[in-house]
Amino acid sequence: MSTVSEPSALSPQAFRARFPEITVGFNWKRFETENWPVTHIQVTDPASLDSFHTFFRYSLGRINGHFLHWLAMRQMRVGEVIAKLARVPEPDRSSISHFADLYKREKSPIPLDVPTFALPDGGQYIMDLNHRLCGLALSAMPFALEIYSIAGPVEKDVLKDATHCRPRP
Repeated sequence: MSTVSEPSALSPQAFRARFPEITVGFNWKRFETENWPVTHIQVTDPASLDSFHTFFRYSLGRINGHFLHWLAMRQMRVGEVIAKLARVPEPDRSSISHFADLYKREKSPIPLDVPTFALPDGGQYIMDLNHRLCGLALSAMPFALEIYSIAGPVEKDVLKDATHCRPRP
């Protein structure tokens, strides 16, 4: 993973101003009150992107099904989403394919600023741009991601899905 890391790259207020569209069930109040650090990481390695956790859920063989057995449910990584793309529900699959097609026409490397939440195992949970990042992985185009990663506690009341970011059983 080609990375350069800068601790405390953004204040909580600057992070919120930079990424106002986050809708993943994040506790903005605790983030701002407790002033969790935000690290800036540059990523250019496809294997690193494939390991990022997405908002897509997998349970009992289904992806984002209406009923997900909560004991078996886990968040999927980008690489898993691409590997199981045919099983990803339509319109998500169409959106991912749309972004892949767009990126294939772009000048590379593709630049993106990405908000993430740091996980205890060193992984990252994508807080926004899930379809775009899956499309980027599908396109196989070179990229230069500017990751802004929050280092907060992994608790359900902090980030709803962070506790479901675990290895494949």
